[in-house]
Parts: sequence; C-alpha cells; structure tokens
Amino acid sequence: MYKKVIILFSFSILFSQNSFKSIHEDSFEVSSNISAKLNLLSKTTNIYSSSNLTISTFAGSGTAGSIDSTGTNATFGYIEGISLDSKGNIFVAGLNNNLIRKITPEGVVTTFAGSGARGSLDGIGIAATFNGPSYMAIDSLDNIYLTDINTNLIRKITPDAVVTTFAGSGTKATTDGTGTAASFNSPWGITIDSNGNLFVSELAGHVIRKITPGAVVTTFAGSGTAGSIDSKGILASFKDPMDIDIDSNNNIFVGDRGNHKIRKITSEGVVTTFAGSGTVGSVDNTGILASFNHPDALTIDSKNNIYVADFSNDNIRKITPEGLVTTFINSDAGFDGPVGIDIASDDRSIYFAEFSKYKITKVFINTPVVIDTINDVTINEDESTTISLITSDADGDSITFFLSEDSRTELRFDGDDDYVAIPDNANLNYGTDDFAYSAWFNTESMQGTQQIVHKRSGNNYEVQLSGSSMVAYIGEPGNQHSLLFSQISIDKWYHVLIGRTNGLATMYVNGVVVDTITATGSVTTTDPLYIGSDTGSEDFIGLIKDVAIWSHGLSDSAVIAIYNNGSSIDLTKNNEYYIYSDKLKGYWRLNDTSTIAKDQSGSANDGTIYGAESITSDLKFITSIFSGSSLTLLPDPNWNGQSIITVIADDKYSYDTTSFTLTVTPVQDPPSAFEWISSFLETIAIDSTNLDSTYSLQWSASTDVDGDSIEVNKLSLN
Repeated sequence: MYKKVIILFSFSILFSQNSFKSIHEDSFEVSSNISAKLNLLSKTTNIYSSSNLTISTFAGSGTAGSIDSTGTNATFGYIEGISLDSKGNIFVAGLNNNLIRKITPEGVVTTFAGSGARGSLDGIGIAATFNGPSYMAIDSLDNIYLTDINTNLIRKITPDAVVTTFAGSGTKATTDGTGTAASFNSPWGITIDSNGNLFVSELAGHVIRKITPGAVVTTFAGSGTAGSIDSKGILASFKDPMDIDIDSNNNIFVGDRGNHKIRKITSEGVVTTFAGSGTVGSVDNTGILASFNHPDALTIDSKNNIYVADFSNDNIRKITPEGLVTTFINSDAGFDGPVGIDIASDDRSIYFAEFSKYKITKVFINTPVVIDTINDVTINEDESTTISLITSDADGDSITFFLSEDSRTELRFDGDDDYVAIPDNANLNYGTDDFAYSAWFNTESMQGTQQIVHKRSGNNYEVQLSGSSMVAYIGEPGNQHSLLFSQISIDKWYHVLIGRTNGLATMYVNGVVVDTITATGSVTTTDPLYIGSDTGSEDFIGLIKDVAIWSHGLSDSAVIAIYNNGSSIDLTKNNEYYIYSDKLKGYWRLNDTSTIAKDQSGSANDGTIYGAESITSDLKFITSIFSGSSLTLLPDPNWNGQSIITVIADDKYSYDTTSFTLTVTPVQDPPSAFEWISSFLETIAIDSTNLDSTYSLQWSASTDVDGDSIEVNKLSLN
C-alpha cells in the first residue's frame, strides 16, 4: 500500500487518542490514503511461509477492543510497544486503550495493569492508570519500565503488577534531574543496558536520555534540534527518534524515523549513521547505501543482528553487525504498519505488533534441515550395508534420523516410454470452469523435459519438469498461460497442485503458493490424460503417485491439508480443512502391482499402465540400525527383492527426506549337508553269490533355503 508522510512534530501538543492515529496512520496528514488504510482494519494476515520462516497471528482478532481471551479470540486497540520477559511472556502496550496486556507463551491474553481510564495513578494492576503507554524495557528481574507518552513519565511495573512512577515530573520538557524532578518531552522508545541504565528516546525532544538505576536523568545524546548530525553527545542531532535497543557491547541503536535512518550510539555517546541514506526507499545494501521508509521499532538478537519494523514499507528489515541491510520479510506477507518488535532469547521467535490490524504477529525462524541424496544400493542376499547420512542445518539444531514406515507400492517410470494412459471422459474436461489437478513426484533426473501429468490438444492442462524447473500450462492454443517453480532437486518428493478459481490459476508446491496468473482459456480436449510421458520424447524418470483431479478450485487450507507435511492423505475422505472429496473426478494412487491404473474417485476413469515398474516400499524384511549419522540395513536371511527406503532427518522444527532403492540380489545357496543314518563303517561284502541282492543306504533329508528341489545326482561307491 502506498503511504505518504509529511513533516513530523515541530509543535507542542498533548497526544490525544486521535493523535495516535496520526502518528502511525502514516503520519500527520489526513488523506484518502489514511481512509483507505483504515478500511483494512478487519483484514487478517494469512499464514505466510517461506523456506525458513513461518508467520502467523499469535494474538488478536483484528478487531479493535480489549477482550481478554486466548489467541485470536482476544482483542487489542492500537498497539505500539511489545516486550518479552525471561519466562517468554509478552507484554503489550495498548497505546489508546491505556492498558498493559500480558500474553503467555500459550497465547492466553489478560490485562496486567491499567484500568483503561486516562491518567497517571500509581497502584496495583487495574487500579493504576496510564495515558498513552508506548514502549517497554524489561530488566533481569522482570521489572517493566514503560514510556507513558501523554503523561511524559517513565513508569515501573513489578512482576506483581505494582505500578509506580520511576522518573518524570509530568511536565513536557527536557530537564535533567533525579526521579520526579526530571522531565521528558514525549518519551517513546526505551531500552536497558547491562549495567541497569535505561535509555529513552524523546519523540518530540529529538534527544536520547539516560536514567541510572538510581533514577538520575541526563541527556545522553542529541542537541534537541531536529537534524541528522553525526557527532558526540549533545552535538549530534536526531529527528523524531522512535524505538531504541542495545546490543551485547552496550551500543545503542535508534530508529531515527524522521531521517529514515538507523543511528548508532556507542557507550561513550558517539553518534554515527549505521544504516540508511536518508532518502525514502527500500533498497537493500550496506550501511548508508541502503534506504528505509520511517523505520519504527527494532530489536537485536544474541548475535547482534538488528531486526527493524520498517513501518511505511510494511516489511521487516535485517541488519547484520557489519551493516548489511536485507529485507527479512517483504510486503507480500500482507503486514499493515509493523511497529513494536521483540525477539525471544533463543533467536528463533520474533513477535511484532501490526498497528492498524490490532494484533500480534509471530515469526518463527528455522533454516530447514537438508539431507543429502543417497544413491541406490545393491547388495547380495545375506549381506548388510552401512550408509553415511550427510545433513546440514544452519541453525545448528540436533538432528534425529528415522525411516518412514509407510509400506506401499509406487510406480517407477524409467524414462523410456513408460506411461499411464487414462481414456478421455467428459468428467475430466472443464472448459473455462474452475478445477484443480495435483500429483506427487520424485525425479531422478534434471535433464530435458519430463511430463508429470498432461491432457492436451496444444496445451489444455499439464505440469512438467524442464531441467530443474517445473512448469504448468492451462488453456487452449492462443489462450494458454503458464506457471513456474524453479527449485526442483533430484530424489526428493514434491507435491504440486494447480487450481483455477474464478479465472485465477495458482500453483502450489508442498502446500505453499509459488505462482499465480490469470488463466481463462478452455481446458477441454478429447485427448487421453497421460501420466509420466507424452508418448513421445518427454518421458519422466522417477516415481509418481497420487494423481488427482477435482471439478472445483481448492482453498489454501485444503491444499496445506493435502500436503500434510509431506505425507499423502486419502483424498476420498474429508477432514477439517480438506472438504472436496465429492468434487474428486479422478484419483490414481498408482500403488498396486497390476497393469490397471485404478481410479479411486468413483468416476470409473480406470487407465492402463505401460512399461512402468511397481516398486514396493516395505521394511518388514529389513532391520535398520542408526548409529550417529550412519544407517545400517540388514535384510532378513535369504530375502531378496527391492525396497524403497525413505530416510527422514528431523531437527524438531522441520524435516527433510531422501529416498533410495535397496536391491538385494539372490544368491544360490548350497543345500544343507546331510547326515548318514546308515553306518559309514558298515562293510558289505559282495561276491558271486549276492550280486543280485538289494542293499538299503539311508541318510537324512537335505534342505535348500532358496526353495529349490534337491536331486541326488551321483552316488560314489568305493
């Protein structure tokens, strides 16, 4: 959304509730942009996933209010600051509700302090009052220090919710002193250093104040005149400094909102521009070559990376200790005015407030574990094999290995004219109507074009691999459109689903939207539906299973349910989110050993399998032993055959899988030795009188583990 901001604060006013809207409903100018923005208040952000982030609403319904409840059943007003204590509780400053709310790690929201009335009464819990509580800092004992902007006070709240005034006279000014003898000019951001000193940014005073543990207040940096001068102490200048935070070296970082910069202040008071050119923008680069658009709140992790709520860009930026600025989460996530932000002590969970959506958003950071491909293994019957498991996890998480116990048969296409043909049927043709189609696949090659599913006369609907990219087509010649995903690897299972709803086609890969396009062309053709080939040169190499077609578009939540974290579900049965089994018009699991591709949808669209080989994934004949990062497989004695082995690497937050084929070749074992029943010392004397006599020799039965019949071919007589 486009936002416009004009000059901030060259005035002396008392912030009213409407002023809060002015601060952050981009700011200080009533315009149609603000009205348009306020129309979005009832919208909620959909869950947004990338390769290493999961973003969800942690608390807040998106409707303004002050209801105590759990998760999205609770309500908030305009939120500014949030802060986490040592137990993982989140405290929320309700800027216009004049409340301090507490959210437990389980998402339970309660009112911790404040009656909701405007005022500056000290008291316990809801007996106290605030007027514009803004930002908070929490010390090692879980005491909260709070900037109360309209009363120009610094308040302290103990873990037992006892509220007192720590510093400030209530007079709007920048006056040094001790405790209530000092005064502040619109205190906003606040942080605490390793020595227990508080630092407070004055939004209207354009300075940074220092408060010792004994409540002695001094001006630490800033002349009091709006500007962007780098210098030391009061020779430096700021313009509308917002939130501040401190790193492990006691360097202070300031969201210098009016200058569109991030400023750094050393423990000696030396002020420099750490990042930001001063020009409005969202350029990623290093230091002053980067740009911001009203950077508001910031938080610092244990490695001294800074996360910035870049308010008017509706995104979250990240700055490394070296000053490299990147966009951590871009505006596609749908944020509306990100403000107060804090990070958990494990550096994995970031929480921030969305000012105009009245809610708390959670970002969980996890770089997924990756397991390397395992080549197919061939051993002889009665042998074992040990395989090294190579993984990477950038977060350094502990990794656990286990094998998938899914016992099933899957269809392997060898790239040489293997395919499945499904005869044309009216219930597989949808014209310009809504529909969807999907498949699971695991490719062994990145070469050339490989068809996964297609039903086309020209390009009606299909999905194929082209090198390491996946391309889907929808529409007749002259009105066809394509969707693209370009991160396919070999020997990995992928789920792809393409759906069309109201003329908009969407491609999902592993439950996540990867591409969308307007596609209104007809998808009706008299051609058969083919799986694994175009019966020409575009043959698939690898495994395909669970091909499905629906006469309806599917919801995002249904697609996520179908992906099911990498474990396919039975599409003929509905669950909480997948509710489209009655729209299923073709469903070929490809999981038996016959040459018939049975349609499980009930639509009688059975097909024929040509050439593709059925391979069984079954561990009942194989013993597996994990030792550290190695896997030993011991097939049962005298068992031979093929089995698809799927290894799962799990770091508690994510997992990755790789599959390989174990081939156990038969070996001709000799028959078991026999034992003589007749005595081998027995002597039979043969002469002319007994040449025609019959003699009986006995020995025990010999067995053959291969099941072969045993014949006595020669009896040697000495």
